[in-house]
Amino acid sequence: MTAPVALRAARLLPHAYADIVPDAGVLAADGEIVAAGPWATVAAALPEGTEVRDLGDVTLLPGLIDCHVHLAMDADTPAAS
Repeated sequence: MTAPVALRAARLLPHAYADIVPDAGVLAADGEIVAAGPWATVAAALPEGTEVRDLGDVTLLPGLIDCHVHLAMDADTPAAS
């Protein structure tokens, strides 16, 4: 079990179709994002012992992953040339 970590930032973009949230934060615990949103909301939910890191003038993109895949390709399908 890892200690919770809260990241505070100037902006948060929760997903591609959302508005940017100013003065925002993300709370992570045990390797998972458990809260994201306005800093006041995230700060109110911080468990005791949470490490808080103020990242300053940055934009957080929580959970951003590279989901670029080629579903039609497998080991037997040659790559296009």
